[in-house]
Amino acid sequence: MQLSALTPESAEEVVATVEDAGVSYALFLPNADRDHIQKLIRGSGAPYERDMLRDMASRLSPGALVVDAGANIGNHTVYLAKVAGAQVAAFEPNPALCAALERSLARNGIAGQVRLRR
Repeated sequence: MQLSALTPESAEEVVATVEDAGVSYALFLPNADRDHIQKLIRGSGAPYERDMLRDMASRLSPGALVVDAGANIGNHTVYLAKVAGAQVAAFEPNPALCAALERSLARNGIAGQVRLRR
C-alpha cells in the first residue's frame, strides 16, 4: 500500500480517539453514522471487543505475527499493533474500509508494523 496516495480527510469523516491499557490511538470511522461497531467505538472511545483484545494482547510477545482476516476499519489490527507491539498481516477486500485502515495506520505511525492486503 502506498500511504502517500491517501486523499484528504472529508468534513464528514469521523476520527475517533481510542484508549486502552494506557495507549491512545486514532481510528478512522467512515460509516460511524450507520455502522453498529463504528458507533460503539465513537461513543465509548474504547476498542470494540476490548476484553477479547486484552486477552489476545496478554498472550503475545512484542513482534509476534498476527493475521487479521477481514480487518474492516482496523479495530483489531491497530489495537494489536499499538498495544501489544505485534506485527500484523491485515486483509480487507472492501476498498473503502481498506482506505480508512490505511489512514489509521498512517495517523498512528504503524504502517511499518502492518502489511495491509486488499
